[in-house]
Amino acid sequence: MTTSNNRVHSHLDEIEWIGKIADLKEEHYRQTLVLSALIELLADKGILSVAELAAKAQGLEVIDTPAEPTIARAQPDLDSLEIPPAAAEA
Repeated sequence: MTTSNNRVHSHLDEIEWIGKIADLKEEHYRQTLVLSALIELLADKGILSVAELAAKAQGLEVIDTPAEPTIARAQPDLDSLEIPPAAAEA
């Protein structure tokens, strides 16, 4: 009987985790949307260019990467960044 209770509890835990992951995905989407809007506005106003942003991101990645990584890290693919049409002209 204890096994049955653990199984039900485990399923409820899984449902709770799924909900938490969904909440995190929604928050990630909203933050990405705001960041994209901010970058586009800065580029539209001529305050920064997409090239400057990419260079800064690469520089920060170099600083953040340990000299001898214990785990292979994927390099950011900055070439695949979606560049808004207005920013591409800047």
